[in-house]
Amino acid sequence: MTTLADVRSDVGALLASAVDSLTWTTSLLDAAIRLGLSEVDGCLVYESDVTVTTADYEQDLSAIPDLLGVLALAYPWTAGADFGRRLVAWRWVGFGRVYFDVAEAQVGEVIRVRHTKRHTLTDLDGAVTTTLPGVYQPLLALAAAAWACDLRRRQLSENPAAPQEATGVLAEVAAAYRNEVARRLARSQSQPGPVWADLGL
Repeated sequence: MTTLADVRSDVGALLASAVDSLTWTTSLLDAAIRLGLSEVDGCLVYESDVTVTTADYEQDLSAIPDLLGVLALAYPWTAGADFGRRLVAWRWVGFGRVYFDVAEAQVGEVIRVRHTKRHTLTDLDGAVTTTLPGVYQPLLALAAAAWACDLRRRQLSENPAAPQEATGVLAEVAAAYRNEVARRLARSQSQPGPVWADLGL
């Protein structure tokens, strides 16, 4: 199971912190990991089913564990259905609560929710478990390394004696890490192919 110490080590390797541990302090690394985890939270997409318990246009989705944001809703949902064909218009009416614009959900029916969620990392902010899938640990390390460069740039900007070229180098490194995050996300998030019948083919 991935822990805070594991990710610190990964980020440290990207930043060569063993060479300069006074610059890349533990507190700076932890702040960067916290920001990186928040960034990754918003990028990883999940789907969950919610069974309607009250017939209403307004539905409560807060039972989805660690729900962060709702991206799309498919209703009424049945196993194996085409998500795109079941999309419904909706709007937020409070955290975890949505309002269907054109459909009143009925008891026993299922809503398929495409969403993001919050992840935890063992030992970060008191978390006792890691919910981020291990396959995304390198992605978290890259995002955190980019944030570490940004945080270091802020420190240097407040020091008039710091060489200006240092902030430029940090900006370039941060941009390179963010580009790699985007590249890996694009590669890992496959999209369904076109429905040829819909295109008249």
